[in-house]
Amino acid sequence: MASVRILNGPNRNQIYILKGGELVGRDPTNPIQVFAPGVSRKHFRFEVEGPRVYVQDLGSSNGTYINNQKISKHLLAEADQITVGGINLLFSNDNRAPLPGGGRPPLNFSSEEVPLGAFGLNPGGGPGGFGASPGPAGGPGFAATPAPAQARDDQNATGVIMRDDDEDEANAADYSIDASMVFHSSALLKNNAEAEALQKRLSLLFEISQDMGSESSLQAMIDKMLTKLLAVFPQADRGFVLIGDTVEDLKPMAVQTRNDDAGEAQMSKTIARLVMEEKQGILSQNAMEDDRFSGGMSIVNLKILSMACAPLLYRDEVFGLIELDTQSRSKFTHDDLSLLTGIAVQAAVFVKNLRLFENVAKEAEARANLQRYFSPALAAQVAGGEIDIKLGGDMKTGTVFFSDIIGFTSMSENMSPTDIVDKINRYMKYMVDIVFKYQGSVDKFIGDCIMAVWGAPVAIPDEAVNAVTAAVEMQNALFLFNGELYAEQAKPIHMGIGLNSGKFVAGNMGSERRMEYTVIGDDVNLAQRVESKAGRGMVLITQSTYERSDNKLLVAKLKPVGLKGKAKPVVTFSVRGIQQESSSGGRVFMTSLPCAIGGWREENCKRGLLVKVKILGPGKALGLILFHDRPEPVGPMELEFYAPEMPNHTLTFEAQGAVRIQAKHGCCLKGVFTYSGSPLEDLFDKLVYISENSPETVPRGQTPA
Repeated sequence: MASVRILNGPNRNQIYILKGGELVGRDPTNPIQVFAPGVSRKHFRFEVEGPRVYVQDLGSSNGTYINNQKISKHLLAEADQITVGGINLLFSNDNRAPLPGGGRPPLNFSSEEVPLGAFGLNPGGGPGGFGASPGPAGGPGFAATPAPAQARDDQNATGVIMRDDDEDEANAADYSIDASMVFHSSALLKNNAEAEALQKRLSLLFEISQDMGSESSLQAMIDKMLTKLLAVFPQADRGFVLIGDTVEDLKPMAVQTRNDDAGEAQMSKTIARLVMEEKQGILSQNAMEDDRFSGGMSIVNLKILSMACAPLLYRDEVFGLIELDTQSRSKFTHDDLSLLTGIAVQAAVFVKNLRLFENVAKEAEARANLQRYFSPALAAQVAGGEIDIKLGGDMKTGTVFFSDIIGFTSMSENMSPTDIVDKINRYMKYMVDIVFKYQGSVDKFIGDCIMAVWGAPVAIPDEAVNAVTAAVEMQNALFLFNGELYAEQAKPIHMGIGLNSGKFVAGNMGSERRMEYTVIGDDVNLAQRVESKAGRGMVLITQSTYERSDNKLLVAKLKPVGLKGKAKPVVTFSVRGIQQESSSGGRVFMTSLPCAIGGWREENCKRGLLVKVKILGPGKALGLILFHDRPEPVGPMELEFYAPEMPNHTLTFEAQGAVRIQAKHGCCLKGVFTYSGSPLEDLFDKLVYISENSPETVPRGQTPA
């Protein structure tokens, strides 16, 4: 017959027969009522399925634990211990006959079989904290209230001295416990008087737990903890906390004494090593006569009669230790060490959480910095250590991008510094988002210039196609951004873009104190030289980028141009579109072709940008055109195309209606046009228009947008 027995708390030793469906919690209507602050009103439920008995947690705040492991649903086995809010219940599925009036004969526990957590503390420092009920009116207290702890003048705890001892003393201890167990079986309460005294102590310890939940400073938490520890342990004359991951790393964090005459806090390095490395709490009930401290050591000089020391232990990690000692005849007991160890576990959880928060904050800051230059996915890889960004460089193959605001100096002459920064930051946000969208990395900002790279720090497929696609989309996005500026009666921004593909060195350049991830090499310089020749609204690329773009580009091939540092003229291409995937079939291009209604030179013309084209048949296409102001009425309209590397020409655009766009200003019209006999015929059908111009014959600062 399945049953459960409550091992501690107000209902200690009550036995309940399990038939299935029994609710356990603080609610008086529950078949099994458990009283403790960490217990929810309906904490968990027993479920019986044939011979199997399960525990099902009901979404409790502090969790349900089986043998110190948090569970949601668990199949119980004989002698499994259930812990909720510090209350322990023992499960049994034996066949002993129940006693009259319910219940069964008690299980025969020896003193070594008393389950963990007999004092209502959550074993291992898990959720639930201390399961102590508040003390009587007036607050918890003792028969003889100790004098309040006084912080020493050296509150920074510089007075803690680690004393070297002989290594053969390591196993000499009156009493020790495995600190991960928190409580030893010998701490079982023997009578109601002991239970009442412990209840008062646990109330104060519960306050310590609450302090840990409200503090964010390690120093403040430890100071409060020591003050209350000296209140909990009236026999303690001195308490101190050392923080460190190893004995050699231990540093004094805080020292508190009952009077200023208690002397300097000293401890045995051998004891510290045993506590830290063996993860054990140590108790010495008569340190003056202990062989470990013979030879005129400091403990003898300070007349320390009893001491208790516990590690700050979180799972397998030790963060330091707490020691209490006394010069009086009142000794620390086994129960005292158990309680001190429980507090040390709570302190260790605080230290662990604090370190986790600090690490998360550092990682968040590092990732935020990385995301300013790398796409979010790439930044996550770098932050996670999947990509090693170290001092030095590697040879990479990729595509380098430069963009520059044309006429920025003259534009900013009549603007305040604040307005310039605001305008540039808004512009940069649009552009950088597009770089990241196509898996690029921002190398640096050079004033109003953006330098980006595809293929470093990691290689990506079709890096040239991604880079050119980003460049075309950036010119289109700039058209919409200028619509915002026109609405604000601000001057528009015009941009030229240059790209080159090849080999370059990529890596962190600089020193250990100041490093910058960048790319250098002749092919990087060539990209910048090409950008310097790009006019307004142009995306200018080299032969190498064109060849790496898998025959997907709509380009005007320009005549060779001389560039600084190059012995021979360089062939460049003006990109006016790029082929995209189409689910409906046919050829679809993202384009960036300037056009206007009413002649682009006219002051009142309506400027537009052909941004998407779907080829419907020979010489005929469906297009999307962006306008700053919607043309009226919608219908046939004469569009003049004026890309500077091609002859101006006029086509009839049969507008069919508007298409919604995600932009604050502007509109988009859909319509059909015939391009036969125009320069667009070579562009759309052959993908290459052979231009009579070179970058030198297209005035960079005068090219219309």
